[in-house]
Amino acid sequence: MLATKSPPLPPVVAGGIVIYCISLMAMLVFSALFNVMVKPWVRAIWELQLADHTGILLLIAGTYTPFAARLCYMRLLAFVWTVGLVSFVAKLSKSGLDVIALHVTCFLLMGWAVAPVLPTVMHAFSKASAALVLVGGCTYTLGLLPWAMNRLEFHNAIWHLFVLAASAMFFDVIFNEIALPGTWEKWAENACHT
Repeated sequence: MLATKSPPLPPVVAGGIVIYCISLMAMLVFSALFNVMVKPWVRAIWELQLADHTGILLLIAGTYTPFAARLCYMRLLAFVWTVGLVSFVAKLSKSGLDVIALHVTCFLLMGWAVAPVLPTVMHAFSKASAALVLVGGCTYTLGLLPWAMNRLEFHNAIWHLFVLAASAMFFDVIFNEIALPGTWEKWAENACHT
């Protein structure tokens, strides 16, 4: 993504894109490891679950990062990363805090933390990209329905299709609206450069 830039992006935006790329790759790798390696004879099931959980948190927060860098929503970004840290620490603790209700609540809080500023976010992009942001967020959220239906055959695979579809939508917006040459000059004077 960053190799196509000319002139160079502001460092805060370039950093946001790097964080997004790392978080996307981490989620894909951790999810693949968890879903391929979890077998009854594997002893590291908890560690694989932690990695998978961490991948989800990283993807949500990492996806916010280039948007926040572009629109200078650093408090929103700090909130999202903090909620992710709460969920991670709860998972890591192996305590009574490590419950699915807390984690799903954290995922939803992180994902929809943008709601108060959504009109501004939607206005910052082309209509097509704004639609992808909204549809992508709804796709992630609606993907929780098949994920929660343990009795539904292939529920986990269906959920992963929702995640891949939504991830592709956000990738498209980040690439075409934030990372492509010539896109950042439109908003550079209003962007966060510190």
